[in-house]
Amino acid sequence: MRVFVMLILLLPYTALAQSGKIQGTILDGNTGEPLIGAVVKVISLNMGAVTDLDGRYKIIVPVGTYELEYSFISFEKKKVQNVEVTAEQTTKMNITLKESTDVLSEVLVEAKALKNTQSSILLLQQKSLNVMDGISSEQFGLAGDNSAASAIRRVTGVSVEGGKYVYVRGLGDRYSKVSLNGNDIPGLDPNRNSVQMDLFPSALIDNIVVYKNFSPNFPGDFSGGYVNINTKDFPESHYLQISTSLGINTQTHFNNQRLTHSGGKLGFLGMDDGTRARPSEVVNGIPTLVYALGSDVSAQELTAVTKAFNKNVDVEQGTAPLNQRISLSFGNSKELWGKTIGFVAGVSYQRNEQFYDNGKTGRYQLSDHEDNTDILNPNLLLADKKGETNVLWGGIFHAGIKLNDRNKISVNALYNNSGSQITRYQEGTKPEDDTDLFYQTRALLFENRQMASGQLKGSHVLSDKSPIKLDWASSYSISKMEQPDFRFFTNGYRIVKDTRKYEIEPSIGQIPSRYWRNMNENNWDTKVHLTIPLADSNNLKVGFSTTFKNRIFREYQYRYEQAEETFDGNPSNYVSDANIWTRSKAFSGEGGVYITDAYQAENNFDASQKVLASYAMMDFSLTEKMKMTAGLRVEKTDIRFTSLSNAINYRDLKDKQLIDNLDVLPALNLQYRLSEETNLRLAYGRTLARPTFRELAPLASFDFIGDF
Repeated sequence: MRVFVMLILLLPYTALAQSGKIQGTILDGNTGEPLIGAVVKVISLNMGAVTDLDGRYKIIVPVGTYELEYSFISFEKKKVQNVEVTAEQTTKMNITLKESTDVLSEVLVEAKALKNTQSSILLLQQKSLNVMDGISSEQFGLAGDNSAASAIRRVTGVSVEGGKYVYVRGLGDRYSKVSLNGNDIPGLDPNRNSVQMDLFPSALIDNIVVYKNFSPNFPGDFSGGYVNINTKDFPESHYLQISTSLGINTQTHFNNQRLTHSGGKLGFLGMDDGTRARPSEVVNGIPTLVYALGSDVSAQELTAVTKAFNKNVDVEQGTAPLNQRISLSFGNSKELWGKTIGFVAGVSYQRNEQFYDNGKTGRYQLSDHEDNTDILNPNLLLADKKGETNVLWGGIFHAGIKLNDRNKISVNALYNNSGSQITRYQEGTKPEDDTDLFYQTRALLFENRQMASGQLKGSHVLSDKSPIKLDWASSYSISKMEQPDFRFFTNGYRIVKDTRKYEIEPSIGQIPSRYWRNMNENNWDTKVHLTIPLADSNNLKVGFSTTFKNRIFREYQYRYEQAEETFDGNPSNYVSDANIWTRSKAFSGEGGVYITDAYQAENNFDASQKVLASYAMMDFSLTEKMKMTAGLRVEKTDIRFTSLSNAINYRDLKDKQLIDNLDVLPALNLQYRLSEETNLRLAYGRTLARPTFRELAPLASFDFIGDF
């Protein structure tokens, strides 16, 4: 009897435990947009739900098999049979509804679950009035892509140059625009106008969408393509994902000839531990040789500051660790105080090694007018070796709260750190200068890039009766690029009686130098979009945006000079303490090397950019098969520049307004549906390509890694 009573008491709890969830998204079959306020009904239970502002719904039902009915005003109803619900599990049902043409009718579909996330990209591509393409996390996860740069290469019409920079439809990186969750982000290369795509680990990305033509609701400064990286959103249910991999490059690994150079203890994190920091002795200035010869105090200062520099200036050889990648992400969604709250967090780490030793660098010149000769004279013939280590790690945190079916607010925080250590050695001849002269050059580069971004965004349906939708987002990004102690060592040698005689002089190449470069950039971007539904599924869209950008670029350069010829062919001996200049050596005629400050104020600058924009556009149907988007975007650009030089040619570059433009950018997109599977599109748009701060800056720099 007691057992029977206990079973009766436990029956409600058992029933409660034997339940599951049906959830999914309802989309407009013509546009791919979510339907707000669509109705989902479980026929046998006479219960259901209404979709929220993202077109999502959720129903908790007892375990069993059900028939569902989906409906929306002016759309055809759809029924789905044999939907299985299991205990404490989520059955996903993503549905598209088509507009009703004459009378509302029912469509009977038999299915269990629709779960392919790549299909949503394909549906968006098919229904979009813009020419676009994309790739989802599902697809590049199966392909094993470890960053946005490797993933986006799989998109048609997109290529990646240098493993970082996006080319869309064959146009260079300066003609492409990259955004993160729809907001602008700063680039980390002072010489380019684009974002380095290898900075984003694929484990933190939901999808990447590439728009290949202009629309007024997009930024106006692109012509090749507009790339939007969408990070992971909070999930519909709890999940935990861990992945790891190891890789081998036969040209790099198990090879003790790989080039490298000594760094700090934090190299595995792509960071410097201070090993490459500028010596503190240089802060108070470096005495010139003239002062050092005339003053014992200045001479001691010059000797001390020369000795203070890191002595690692030559390439080294060694083996490389295996390529490795690991990522961890988890998330959950809960009901709290009647609100849906969700979050997702993830971290990732990857290290990649590269090496080649069979490269060739050649420069040639016509010996006469092109009509008179077909012979090219060699100016430079070099054998080339390069070793490279790339480390990328980062984390993401996204949290959101759904206040009700019409309002949602979320926050997104992202941090990425990237480090590259490059070691390059080239040797050969320079027939242009001297057929008997052999040329050697070494470049030792370490570059650290960091980016932190925070974003606050919201979506709101302003009225139950008229679903006017307001979307807004504001993001603030901080980026930092450092090239600490970039070492460059060039020399020549001649063979005299089977013996090498080494030379270091400007006529052969730039004398041994060391650089410290750093760039800091802040970016604040705010966007507001208002979508007003009109009759017959037409939409009016208006909005505005503001973008504020500030950049600080600094460069310090130091060169090794020598009082007398003291080079024996070994760079390490050249900068050793035993070979450093002293006043006593100078008076005895021994010579030695000493450091000079080659700082150029004109190579240092501050710059700012302000862009204010507004737009208006309309999506509407011309006929049953033809749709059109037409609109206009207006952008006001203000770019200012300040040089740190006080030279005559630079005195007027103090907060000087270099660009003050008002640009009117029209756009027209047509789509004609030839069949259910085929669309024909025609697009017109006017866009612009703003110059980079580097292009506006009157300074000279040299890319040692990319040249000789």
